[in-house]
Amino acid sequence: MTRISDPNPTKRKSPVTKWIEEKTSVYTRVGFDENGVKRIEEHTDAEGYKRIFFYRISTKLERLEQFEKNGILKSIHNYDANGTEESYFGYSESGVLLNKAEYDDRGVAKKRWNWSPAGILIECGEYLNNYRHGCHEIYSEETGALLSRIEYKDDKRSGKSEVYFDNPGRESIKQIEYFYQGQQQGEFKYFYENGNLREMGFVDQGHYEGLRIHYYQDGRIEQSETYLEGKLQGRSEEFYSTGKLKLSRSFSNGRLHGIEESFNELGQLTYRSCYLNGESTNDFSHFEKTNKPEEIIETHFETGEISSRERFIFGKRNGFSEKFYVKGTLREKAFYKEEALSGERIFFNISGQKIECTTYEDGKKNGLRTNYFESGNIEVEELFKDNLLVLRRVYFENTKMKSSMDWNVDGSGKCQNFSDRGQLIHEWEFRSSLWHNSTILHGHEQIFSNSGVLLEENNYDSGVRQGKCRYYFSSGKLYSVCEFEVGILKSAILYNENEQAARELRYMPDGSVLSDERLEVAEIEQDIEKGTMIGSYELIRSLGKGGMGEVYLAMDKALDRKIALKFIRGPSDKHILDRFIAEAKALAKLNHKNIVSIFSIGEYQQLPYFAMEFVAGSTLHTCLARGQFSFIENIEIFKQLLAGVSAAHQLGIIHRDLKPANILIGKDLQVKIIDFGISKIYSDMEPDKTCPGAILGTINYISPEVAQGLPASTQSDIYGLGVILFEMLTGERPFLGKDQQETIDLTIHTPLQFPKGISDFFPDKLKDLIFKMTAKSLTERYDTLFHVSDDLEKISFEYLPEEFKIRYRSGIDIVNLKELRELLVADSYTNSEIALILNLASRIQQNIVMDPEKTSRMGIAEDLIISPEVLKQAIAQYETAILEAHT
Repeated sequence: MTRISDPNPTKRKSPVTKWIEEKTSVYTRVGFDENGVKRIEEHTDAEGYKRIFFYRISTKLERLEQFEKNGILKSIHNYDANGTEESYFGYSESGVLLNKAEYDDRGVAKKRWNWSPAGILIECGEYLNNYRHGCHEIYSEETGALLSRIEYKDDKRSGKSEVYFDNPGRESIKQIEYFYQGQQQGEFKYFYENGNLREMGFVDQGHYEGLRIHYYQDGRIEQSETYLEGKLQGRSEEFYSTGKLKLSRSFSNGRLHGIEESFNELGQLTYRSCYLNGESTNDFSHFEKTNKPEEIIETHFETGEISSRERFIFGKRNGFSEKFYVKGTLREKAFYKEEALSGERIFFNISGQKIECTTYEDGKKNGLRTNYFESGNIEVEELFKDNLLVLRRVYFENTKMKSSMDWNVDGSGKCQNFSDRGQLIHEWEFRSSLWHNSTILHGHEQIFSNSGVLLEENNYDSGVRQGKCRYYFSSGKLYSVCEFEVGILKSAILYNENEQAARELRYMPDGSVLSDERLEVAEIEQDIEKGTMIGSYELIRSLGKGGMGEVYLAMDKALDRKIALKFIRGPSDKHILDRFIAEAKALAKLNHKNIVSIFSIGEYQQLPYFAMEFVAGSTLHTCLARGQFSFIENIEIFKQLLAGVSAAHQLGIIHRDLKPANILIGKDLQVKIIDFGISKIYSDMEPDKTCPGAILGTINYISPEVAQGLPASTQSDIYGLGVILFEMLTGERPFLGKDQQETIDLTIHTPLQFPKGISDFFPDKLKDLIFKMTAKSLTERYDTLFHVSDDLEKISFEYLPEEFKIRYRSGIDIVNLKELRELLVADSYTNSEIALILNLASRIQQNIVMDPEKTSRMGIAEDLIISPEVLKQAIAQYETAILEAHT
């Protein structure tokens, strides 16, 4: 180290010392040697640290030394003639070199070294612009052995990369790879510690390409496979360590494509299958061309015992097929014809006892399928026709029947459950999903006690209670009759022990009691029994109860067609009878495709009835609750309503009770208007059949003038249709009070308002049309439906996004509808928005899980479960469509 001396040695002056004290307790000592070269020392009194600066004659900094307390050297920085740092050395407290760096003429590091506290080199690398650039080596801190040598460019791997095992004294390569701009590219090799190759292959742009081979430690091939653009292509083989083939497979574009075979160590075939574009198939002949007229192919377990034996003719499975348990006991026996199951397929347990037998024809279940108890008695017996289940019988082990299910061609059916003593305890009608995998209550249901006493009678429409349901005491006497509408309890009549009506309750939509009336006199109401013949009509079941009558489904034996019979129920006075006859006359005058037709009128046991057209479908009220229709379909349905009511008006008939519950939607969205029970033939000069001062119609749909007790007119029907269109498009009723009087007040005085949200993108002309149809004043309201239809036809809906035009597939119900509605309500969606979102979701789900052509051909009514993912997708499509519509 250069000593500080007099800068003028001839005069032998003492070194000049200069002290500078500062408030920070740091002081500096400056001195010069005999050549006048300056040296500066900085001291910190409090901590004892020191820095010494050495300068050149040119006054440029030459070196900087930094010391820890007690004078221990911490680091040395060397500088070139221009004062730019050219090297750095860092030391531990014990004086061991820990870090070293070399810098270029800009003072930027070009190479760095790092050592452990024990003095072992652990890292060495080249740099450019402070980025790794060039060779970079890593060494073991424990042994000093080279662990990796990697080439970099601009801080990214580029070039050769070598990794070594931690073997002191010798370099033992572990893997060799090549990279380009940080991505693996080129040949790669992996090794065992003994130096033998473990794996080799080639990578192109991060993907395997070409042959890739795995080796055992002794050098034998373990597995070989070929890649094309990162996907398996061609033959892939695996071998035992003995060199014998273990598994052979073929791939195409990354998917299994061809014959797959596995072998045990004895070389025996243990498994054989075939794939076509990743899907399992039985058609081996597609890949295996053979001229052998007949051959028996056997597979074996790993231990060598036979696993299966099958007969092939010209490469296709034909004839017997046998599969075995390990100990040689037969597990399965079947017969094939041209790769398709034909005949019986039997399964056995390990003891050789038959546990299942199914009959096939051309690969489809066709005939009986039977499951057995260990005792040998039948447990389940099913009958299939063309792979479709049409009958199922389940038995107790004592051979008595446990349950019975029968399916019709349309997917509907009947189920019965029995006690272990053979007593019927539950009977219900249902509709089923594809392949009858699940069923949903649809139709009549009866529940019995263990002693055979009827306890409940329910009617269901697609899983929810609908119409009249009866409940009984344990003695079998009637306890209550409840009326449901789409699963919501509307009213209930409670009976005493003498089966007399004693109390009547009516309910609000939220389940709260609207009224509770105790009855002094109750008429006993009896149903007409199933199978009763009324003229040429045979009664099948009740369809529901209307405002003044009950409707039954019946079969017209003379013409072999289903019809609907409507009766007056209970005591009937002159007013009710006159109204019933008025409806028959009104319907008899109408002959329109959108109005239900009447066939005849008659009387049975002093009960007047008329026979009319039976429409298989659901009410518009039910359909709207399910969210079945798209925006554009609602418009099309409404146009049919206009046509039907207009036809009635042209014949001088006012409906006076137009509401979604009186509108049936059949197949292909065919509209049928029903229930002309309070209709008025306004061209007749007869007095009004209604009671003086009575308000007839449904409160939510009556016009302001009718609500005030004034006579109804064609404009009253126009008002009702306007309210229906409003509800179809928005999902809401415009005037809904907490009770009847408040609803009437809102109808008379409150202007109609569209809810915010989806209605914002309705065409202004459509809103104006609804405003004019529901105007409070007759002078401001449309006077004829002709003008309504004319204005509606002038409104263009072409600008609507396609999401709002998707067509509805009839016969499909959303099973988890209630759950989905709750989720959407929680997210603050309006009823109309919910309807359209569910409409979209049902289409998306159908496209995922169903084959429309196949389903339609089979005629099966479907049930749909919409997944959370599909609901999210429908919401996203809806939000995008709304945004585009506003734009």
